[in-house]
Amino acid sequence: MLGGSGKVEIIKFAVYVFLPVGTMTFFGAPYFYDRYVERDYFDFHPIPKNRPAQNVEGIQAQLQTFREQRMMRKEKIEREREMEKGEQD
Repeated sequence: MLGGSGKVEIIKFAVYVFLPVGTMTFFGAPYFYDRYVERDYFDFHPIPKNRPAQNVEGIQAQLQTFREQRMMRKEKIEREREMEKGEQD
């Protein structure tokens, strides 16, 4: 009556039932949470934010540091361009 197709249906049914149950059991177990999820969840590093100064002296100091950083970047780019020109010659 059933022949070979009944066995295939039983195997398919077992896979359809036990694969999701096994997956939920594995990923829902407390040891999985403790080992893989908890450390990433609690080791959160917030993104640093730019907090401008609130007084005149602080604003002037920040402007000076920004100018110095901009000049350093500009000098670095100029040095790289000079090195590229030297390599091309």
